[in-house]
Amino acid sequence: MKALVVCNVYSALLVALQVKRYYMPDDQVDIILTDYSNDMDRIAKNLQETGLFHRVYFAPVKKVYAGGNIFHKIRKTLLVLEREETFLERFGLPNLEYDRFIFTNYDIPTCQIYLYLSKKGQTKYSRIEEGYSTYTNENDFTILDKIMTVICALKGIPKLRDVTREIYLYEPTLMQVHCPYEKKKLPKYSKDSKEDKELLNRVFGYDNEADEFEKYKIIIFEESFVQDKMDPINDYEVFNEMIEAIGPENFILKTHPRNDILRFTNIAVNKSRMPWEIIQINGNFEDKIFLTVSSAAALASKLWFDDRVKTIFLYDCVNRHPHMVDKNYLNYFKTINEMKHPEDWIVPQSVEEAIREMENL
Repeated sequence: MKALVVCNVYSALLVALQVKRYYMPDDQVDIILTDYSNDMDRIAKNLQETGLFHRVYFAPVKKVYAGGNIFHKIRKTLLVLEREETFLERFGLPNLEYDRFIFTNYDIPTCQIYLYLSKKGQTKYSRIEEGYSTYTNENDFTILDKIMTVICALKGIPKLRDVTREIYLYEPTLMQVHCPYEKKKLPKYSKDSKEDKELLNRVFGYDNEADEFEKYKIIIFEESFVQDKMDPINDYEVFNEMIEAIGPENFILKTHPRNDILRFTNIAVNKSRMPWEIIQINGNFEDKIFLTVSSAAALASKLWFDDRVKTIFLYDCVNRHPHMVDKNYLNYFKTINEMKHPEDWIVPQSVEEAIREMENL
């Protein structure tokens, strides 16, 4: 079988690696990495050198598909109508001769590929998770969904949602939204697996980033609120109040892979684009405190590893919940926390309470 995978973010690539290793070891699989996450061009080169995938394509397409005001969103959504040749040139692909297409969500490039493949005959469609949004958010592309409904009706073809048959997940039981697909469970990476570590370190170019983080007591996990132009979240002010109270020498910031803006100059900052899962599989953080509003990276200790790390979530301390912190997220969070050692996760109701918790740990 000849398959194509598209990954925009590191978390999706981590999943794609496991799908290829455990479900498609003998299939010819090509993969596209886009520039929605920084350093994907370097990672694409590293991944090609492993020989795990048949071909690895790097596509710098973020400027074409990135969000904007409502008029820009409508204009970019209409890209689903563009010629196949234009799409192939943008992504550097010679053709779309594939028997299987594996994707994360129903974004514009995914819908484009589906419309092109639908003209060529039978193709199998599969989804992979890309972090907690897969478990908690059913549809982030409402305008596109409406346009695709019309296009598919005019073409006399089913919608991609209706022909997708399966989804690959690490924890199928955590799904909080309607999921009509067959759920296929993925093996997790292990700190005890030399093969896992060697593959991840080679693909992502690990360079002992864990060493710097291990020098500090409190690790702040920044999120992409500013970069993604979400409703203003006062995380900067909240973190700084805590830094002033506890002492800046105790803190180091893990920047978000999509953030290009350096906001913190009063504490140590690690600007590495290394996914946190790669850092944590190589390090020991059980005597540290993780501090975040709602970062998926901070969930890794329980979701991926058996590390017991005190983790403080501040979504009730900022001026408003981030848009992803809804009822589904809270149920997802609660379910994970109850899996093991619920006392390790703390959700303070105020900045003052968070400071007291850190002082007592």
